Amino acid sequence: MFDAASGATKLFFPVFCSLLIAVQSGAETPDPAPGFTPYSISSLPRSPLREGIGNTTFPINTSSKQAQIYFNQGVNLLHAFWDFEAYRSFAAAVSLDPKAIMPHWGIVSAIPLSSEHDLAPARAASLKRLVELLPKADDREARYVRALLSLSRVEPYASEVQYETEMRQLISRYPKDEQARLFLALFLMKGYDAEGHPRPGQGDSEALLRPLVEGDSTNTAAHHYWIHSSEYGDLPGRARASAKKLVSLAPNAGHLVHMPGHIDFLLGDFAAAQEHFYKAYLVDLAYLFAEGIAPVDHWNFIHNVDFMVTSEAELGRFQRASRWGETMLSIKIPSFRSRSSGRWYIFFEARTSLIRLYMRYGLWDRVIAVAKQLLSMDEGSEAAKTYYKILLRFAQLRSACDLPTNATCKASPALGELEALVYALQKSPVEAGERHHVHLARSLSKVFLNEARAFAEPERSAALQWIKAAQEAHREVGYREPPRYFRPVEEAELEIRARSKGPDPFLEKAFKSAIAKANPWIHLLAARWYLSKGQESKAKAHYQAVLRVWKKADRNLPAIVEARRALNGS
Repeated sequence: MFDAASGATKLFFPVFCSLLIAVQSGAETPDPAPGFTPYSISSLPRSPLREGIGNTTFPINTSSKQAQIYFNQGVNLLHAFWDFEAYRSFAAAVSLDPKAIMPHWGIVSAIPLSSEHDLAPARAASLKRLVELLPKADDREARYVRALLSLSRVEPYASEVQYETEMRQLISRYPKDEQARLFLALFLMKGYDAEGHPRPGQGDSEALLRPLVEGDSTNTAAHHYWIHSSEYGDLPGRARASAKKLVSLAPNAGHLVHMPGHIDFLLGDFAAAQEHFYKAYLVDLAYLFAEGIAPVDHWNFIHNVDFMVTSEAELGRFQRASRWGETMLSIKIPSFRSRSSGRWYIFFEARTSLIRLYMRYGLWDRVIAVAKQLLSMDEGSEAAKTYYKILLRFAQLRSACDLPTNATCKASPALGELEALVYALQKSPVEAGERHHVHLARSLSKVFLNEARAFAEPERSAALQWIKAAQEAHREVGYREPPRYFRPVEEAELEIRARSKGPDPFLEKAFKSAIAKANPWIHLLAARWYLSKGQESKAKAHYQAVLRVWKKADRNLPAIVEARRALNGS
């Protein structure tokens, strides 16, 4: 491992690389871990020209044909959410034509608006150049620049309303400029509320995108954004055509290879989703290896593997999911990239991926061990550490609640500690770059707290009230990819009801409902509940459903073993 104090010049990828390779190959001995040389952004060579990352052309005023090529590449990478490489491409365009204004627009677009980011000086320099070059820009490019300056809080342009006005006028004056439509559509994309109603701007976003995806369109960016627009509501099926087209449009952009998996995942085809995620993983890993880039500078890699943990978990392939989760836990933040924006994806996503897997399977002792490991690492912001403590206390409570009697659970001091931690997280200071992640963690922490209260409550009616509160808190979380809570909160309500004695029409109706048909977790709960009531035939029907849905699950998965024994009478 790289040790700055020793002056070592090589930083080897942690064990996660070899684990990643071994997971799908089934190898007993992982391949040697490849490495990368510590780098600064300024020391990286010029970004190579890439193929298969999208098909955008965005003509700009430049004296350099090569600068135009790099600018096009940068815009394609922006549309692929490949921010780090987009910045490198725009920086190449600036070096080829320092007088062109739009490459500076690209740099500002690619770098987050945060003074804590290590590329903040580069962003500030390009913002300054945009202001300097703006008086000489033509009308079209000036509108792009003024719109971006408004989002960047540069006076006198500091207004999101002005951004939308500039972009709408740009579209009106230059109706053939598809890029303006794409960027405005992405800006207006606000998703749907908990009742399924489009939020303000969502309808306009879809109206801008729809003509770009209909017919024989090969507009890579439009299909990417249409998938995102569709998944925010209960509408994933309408993006099937875009998902199918995207498979072949950008084979070398990992996030775009990954995107069709979103639709398959939402439609419950976890095996198909996992195929897309694994292909994206191979694309991302090839990039990291070829150019020696640290995972912290490629958040799509982290996001994709996180999704792989979740989809493998839903397939009942716990062993594979565990190895992917261990991969995520082992990702390090090298000292030479300690201010990369990717660190927040590591703190709040990569570091919690294995925990969410163990929670899904009710392995509370393992959750406790990993949470303690995270706290011992002494990494992350104060908000991240507080969130890890919340996960720890929740697991301690659930572990106590899973005992034959919940007296230990009710008396556990962990409940009061959890309440205090959730309150502390709401009030904790937040660094600018992590604001989105902390907002989500705050919402999730309320779900954890209310579910913990439910399982600690011996009275069913009171417990169900806490579950309703958890469901309300989960609506605040909204759609996330992958799901940020470890299971649908509705399953917790069924579990609370199943603990009570006596008949429960609500429970029986839920077990018969369509939601249970492809949900092995509900089938398993139903089988155990009917067995406790002495209704063996109904229990066996649900055990058969477990085996049917989890036909490719680990053979030694406890639920599979339990179902087979019940059906075989042993």
